[in-house]
Amino acid sequence: MRNLIFGTMLAGLLPHATLAQDVSPERITVKVVSGITSSHQLPSQTLVNARQALAAGHDISISNIRQLADLGDGFAALRFAQTLAQSDNQSLRADTAHYYGIAAATGRGGAITGLIRTLDSIDPETLSEGRRKTLKNILITYALAGNSHALDAVMRYQLAEDPLGQLSSDLIVLMESASGEGAAQLGLQMAVTIMRDPAPTTTELLRARRYLTVASTATSLETKVVALNLTPLLEADLQSRPDFEDALNTQQSAVLASQPLTSIAPKIRPTNLLEVTP
Repeated sequence: MRNLIFGTMLAGLLPHATLAQDVSPERITVKVVSGITSSHQLPSQTLVNARQALAAGHDISISNIRQLADLGDGFAALRFAQTLAQSDNQSLRADTAHYYGIAAATGRGGAITGLIRTLDSIDPETLSEGRRKTLKNILITYALAGNSHALDAVMRYQLAEDPLGQLSSDLIVLMESASGEGAAQLGLQMAVTIMRDPAPTTTELLRARRYLTVASTATSLETKVVALNLTPLLEADLQSRPDFEDALNTQQSAVLASQPLTSIAPKIRPTNLLEVTP
């Protein structure tokens, strides 16, 4: 009977809560790392000239544009990623995602959509673990900031566990200190996903409880109302479980042991990649 009540309530509430495209504003630019902000940061006059030419709208060599991108120049990274994206060569998808990631991390508008578009068509096996971790963190950062494209991608990738692998462990840590509308919306969607599972574990329900706590801080009335209505249903389920206290103690110990994140994405450094010919 309890499951029937939950299902009925959830069906009535979901139209207002689960569509990532309803998040406003639709596009949010996030700056995760500073990257190259001045030509004085470049190691050679050749690259200084190349960067100035690029900023003026002139074409520069692929070699120079890639060197600038590897040093963290977001504009160069975006241009190089767009060049790579024009190729039908599947083997270039990982490089394309990498450079879109640099551009997104340095706050280049539109780069996050290019990154997601690339990840949607990538072979997960071509992503190194280092790149996977960095791109995952950039994507989650945008989602927590409220970017609707990133919110949608996080939900899709979380359910499929591809192309970035399981996102739950990263979200658990991030949601501990998350705030804002993007985090509230993401928290609600993650909680709903867990609660819709016909057989969630107690640990998963405790995770959903934390997500609902974040969701309940939303300024959006729809998000707040859904979170507050789902909370008593979740609490009733938790209190009925014989392993509730043990799971709660384990969760609290894990939270205390976790290290606070000072930066979502690691500092971007020059990469040692095979030569790419677009």
